[in-house]
Amino acid sequence: MEQLDVLFANRYLLAYSNYKQGKKITKSWEIAFNSSKNRNLIVLQHLLFGMNAHINLDLGIVASEITNKSTIHSLQSDFNKINEILASLIDEVQKDLGKIWPTLLVILKFVNKVDDFLINFGMNIARDGAWEFANELVAEEEKTDRENLISIRDKKISELSKLITNPGIVAQIVFQIVRLGERGNPSEKIMALENVIDNSNKTST
Repeated sequence: MEQLDVLFANRYLLAYSNYKQGKKITKSWEIAFNSSKNRNLIVLQHLLFGMNAHINLDLGIVASEITNKSTIHSLQSDFNKINEILASLIDEVQKDLGKIWPTLLVILKFVNKVDDFLINFGMNIARDGAWEFANELVAEEEKTDRENLISIRDKKISELSKLITNPGIVAQIVFQIVRLGERGNPSEKIMALENVIDNSNKTST
């Protein structure tokens, strides 16, 4: 689990570092980082871009790197727990965002379709797909074959990003209403969210 934790985090850090240096990165992360320049998106959409690349692509890659065909099944329980933890954080993040932009929770409360969209996209796709992807990778012995699988998976996951930008008419209208209540660029929004989380942690301790 230590290996999984470290390698999982490092894939994001390396992707961001390479992106800033203009080096080649996966299409999924490229879309996520480029989306930060889109001021029309709400914070939850930015978070989903990151989740899409990190969970749907990176998690399977890392799982395959620390196991093999005979040992990967021993990781499945912990793998599922990671997804469960990430799923539980969605509600917490929504609550924290609601403290900054109250209109978000008010709107999501009355538009269940959007809330379902966030949860279904963020976790249901990830839970099954990432594990299946990890098993496909460990089954390949040749490096080039694994790289081809990663490339195919990356293309598929990057296509899912379109659902975040264009989630449907109802969700899109709701997101635009929420966006009117948000202030600042993506970096300022994330900083505001971090402050809320820090204050919540201090209060709980």
